[in-house]
Amino acid sequence: MSDSSDDGPPSVEYDPEAECYRVETDFDALKPSVVVTRTVGIVRDRDPTDLPSLATHVDVAALNALRGDDSVVVSFAYDGTLVRVGMAGWVEVEPDGPE
Repeated sequence: MSDSSDDGPPSVEYDPEAECYRVETDFDALKPSVVVTRTVGIVRDRDPTDLPSLATHVDVAALNALRGDDSVVVSFAYDGTLVRVGMAGWVEVEPDGPE
């Protein structure tokens, strides 16, 4: 899988107990920032290019540089969602997060 705009994120699954959407992927194949914007786009039913710039909410270069240690979790608000990124390769999106 590449970062091209033709590739979507891996399968997005809803976890009713956690009340969030979850994606598990290989961040070496697809950058965390790309997975975040595509997943939030799916959750919000919007084209990722119509979302606000991710860079106004998180340091994108730092997010993309972190890898492999699941003890590292980055959380931030983005377009009315709460996003959590586990550096071992997962993204969770709560649809009713802070603005």
